[in-house]
Amino acid sequence: MIDNKISFSWKSPIIPSKSLAGIPIGIENGLFQHILKQYLVDSENKIYEFKYSPALILDEYTLDDNGNGCYHFVLNDPKLTGRKNLSQLRDLFYSRVLNILVVNNHIAAIKTWAFEVLDQDDQKSAHSYMGKTKEGLGLYSPLIDFLNYSKLEFDEGESFFYTDDAYGNLEITGYGQTLEDYPDQVVMAIAVF
Repeated sequence: MIDNKISFSWKSPIIPSKSLAGIPIGIENGLFQHILKQYLVDSENKIYEFKYSPALILDEYTLDDNGNGCYHFVLNDPKLTGRKNLSQLRDLFYSRVLNILVVNNHIAAIKTWAFEVLDQDDQKSAHSYMGKTKEGLGLYSPLIDFLNYSKLEFDEGESFFYTDDAYGNLEITGYGQTLEDYPDQVVMAIAVF
């Protein structure tokens, strides 16, 4: 049973098959909306701030009659991406942050993107989601490091990887290529489902 003590946080761990950002898989959409309202800081502009997160705009919310839809959040301040090209700053693709899939009125998947441009190998992300798996892996981690804990299946149609059932359900996006073709990929997006 899920109670009202759920807290959304940019530092909450990634728990395969269970949660990301403190948002549990399987939570009823009405309860999710109730909790989400606690993070609303500007209702006119639909701006939310989870604990430790940058300001996020709820760019899209859809829900059909069957209870299927999504929440799509983008950065309120696209300059946090570190991109210097102004046309890219205006493109929501480069400032997408969080997507939450709803199926049959329940949260079915949560995905987050690494949106910052890191110019140096040792540079740390300051604004992208900071949660990690129990092994310390997350956004910007070397994708190949997941092989120490799980088999990875590459979906050629979608260009991302799935962890195995024993590890738990994660979808991991690198550079859209197999590890054989490009072993030095870093995690650019991660989803729990």
